[in-house]
Amino acid sequence: MINKKRKNQLRSPFNRHLKGNYSHEPCGEELIHSREIFSDIIKHLPDATFVINSDGAVVAWNQAMEELTDVKAEYIMGKDDYEYSIPFYGERRPILIDQVFKLDSQLARTYQKFKSKEEAITAEVFIPKLRGKSTYLWGKAAPLYNRRREIVGAIESIRDISDMKQAEVEINKYQDHLEELVEKRTSELRNSEKKLKDIIYGSPIPTFIIDRNHRVIYWNQALEEFTEIMAEEIIGTKDHYRIFYSNKRPCLADLLVEDGIEDIEYWYSGNYQRSKLIEGAYHVTDFFPLLGKDGKWLTSTTAVIRDAKDDIIGAMTVIEDITQRRLVEEALQKSESKYRTIFENTGTATVLIQEDTTLSLVNSEFVRLTGFSREEAHGKSWLEFVSEDDKDRMIKYHLLRTMDSKIPPQNYEFSFLRKNGTFGDGYMTIETIPGTSQRVASIVDITDRKKSEKELKKLNEKLRKSNVELEQFASIAAHDLHEPLRMVVSFLKLLKQHNQDKLDPKAQKFIEYASEGAVRMQQMINELLTYSRLSTRKKELRDVDCQKILDQVLMNLKLSIKDSKAKITIDPLPILTADYSQLLQLFQNLIGNAIKYCGQDKPEIHISARKMGEEWLFTVEDKGIGIDPKYAQRIFMIFQRLHQAEYPGTGMGLAICKKIVERHGGWMWVDSKLGEGSKFYFTIPVKSVPKTFI
Repeated sequence: MINKKRKNQLRSPFNRHLKGNYSHEPCGEELIHSREIFSDIIKHLPDATFVINSDGAVVAWNQAMEELTDVKAEYIMGKDDYEYSIPFYGERRPILIDQVFKLDSQLARTYQKFKSKEEAITAEVFIPKLRGKSTYLWGKAAPLYNRRREIVGAIESIRDISDMKQAEVEINKYQDHLEELVEKRTSELRNSEKKLKDIIYGSPIPTFIIDRNHRVIYWNQALEEFTEIMAEEIIGTKDHYRIFYSNKRPCLADLLVEDGIEDIEYWYSGNYQRSKLIEGAYHVTDFFPLLGKDGKWLTSTTAVIRDAKDDIIGAMTVIEDITQRRLVEEALQKSESKYRTIFENTGTATVLIQEDTTLSLVNSEFVRLTGFSREEAHGKSWLEFVSEDDKDRMIKYHLLRTMDSKIPPQNYEFSFLRKNGTFGDGYMTIETIPGTSQRVASIVDITDRKKSEKELKKLNEKLRKSNVELEQFASIAAHDLHEPLRMVVSFLKLLKQHNQDKLDPKAQKFIEYASEGAVRMQQMINELLTYSRLSTRKKELRDVDCQKILDQVLMNLKLSIKDSKAKITIDPLPILTADYSQLLQLFQNLIGNAIKYCGQDKPEIHISARKMGEEWLFTVEDKGIGIDPKYAQRIFMIFQRLHQAEYPGTGMGLAICKKIVERHGGWMWVDSKLGEGSKFYFTIPVKSVPKTFI
């Protein structure tokens, strides 16, 4: 079908670039004739490309176009009336290629980055749905001419730029992020500068800063107090020399600002040194008679300030008043004879240790204790007289004391070397001499005491073994008593059964008392066996869930809980490394006691646990009859009962509980008052280590 509208649109916007005329007649024949020449070129173009003739009929539709639109060439070839726009918009309408024949400003505004330059039009457009997804496209359309420079059609190449657009979005986000970071960093720098000013001004160390032109720009409060010169009086001037000198002369800061390192020797000969900690900084120590009533000894440290280009833009000086230190040093020198006498007669081995660990002075008691002469000890490192086992610890203490004398302990034990090659045990007390880096250490010989401690340790070990044997004996004895006692109980029952009619009520009562006593004796022996087996039949500790243990305990005590109508509440409980069966017995004994000793009321019991450092604190709380505080220790002893007449029992339950807790490395106690209930507390370490009972 011939598109009549297309004929009227042949006033191309590109005609202004043509020198000849152009044809208003359809030239489809010429396009068909030339198709064989460039069809292969169009077919293999990487961009989706199609061609229409002057009637708007599609005459070329390459493979990339098929892939972009899912429309095959054989379907669309020869079709006109904007058929080529349907894959993009779902309707027939002019698109970018149609702008070649006649510019439509309203249509152009629907595109992004629309440009008409010389013989081509380029633009970007967003297609909401192309092959089922939203897509950004870039297109370029241009007219086609015959030999007579007459427009015979148009060509458009289309490229999917969705990834590029996404990249642009990411780049824009990244750029926005960078701008935010720059703004944030700028703000931080401003804040840092303000903080620096605040730090310098609020620093307790007298400090001032000069700029490249030697003018004071910072003068902190500490320096105001030190010099009695106010900041507003001196900032902006070059009068900072007034701190040190009566006449104007360069200070160390002035020399460093001018990079005049060679002039430092001239102005500060013998009184300066390069800093070992701050690169490019110098220390000056001198006496300044103008300061204070009698003058002051000062150490000033000055360092240059550089900008980002490493150019010097100023210098900062901090000042330390060392007058007191110098006075102490002078006093020490003047009274050396006096101190040496005291040093020699302290009664204990005493040494003077320098900062580098060398011994500068030892007294006669040290010579007697170690066998080394003064000459053999002087100048040697103190560490040469320490055993290898203690050397690393001594080095650590020495380094910590260099940073802060309060960090390492002032008293500790160590092994010292004697000249004969043997080692002795010593107890050292070490102090730093105020105002100096020297330390005074005194050593007490504790060799004999250490030997006594070793002997005591051996005795304790023997006692431990004895206790183990005693426990084993108790276990064996209880076991051996169990069978005869069982026979006594059995024969008493038989005696009662066979002589029921022959015995008077009083005799029957005696047999009943004997049976009850024998049964109670059996219970006590069983409890004693249980108590002894806590140590002799140990199980390997493993991770146990206390919540599951409580579930089992409640199952075991189901009848007692039901009969007493007890109300038991339990907070979340932890998982511990422990002996499962012993923890089960521990909770069962405590909850059973709480049910038993509830008085006239229904038992109310609450179990909770909370972590305290490296251990768990458990609480078993009841509202029962309570315990007199004076019996708080007695109730944990074996066979101790406070209510023998009113309540049955053997007096072993709490003793067993206490031993279980102690075996797990914890401890147990009670908080109670008569009539106000009881709180039983016990601790279990997070990682229990079973104890050996002594």
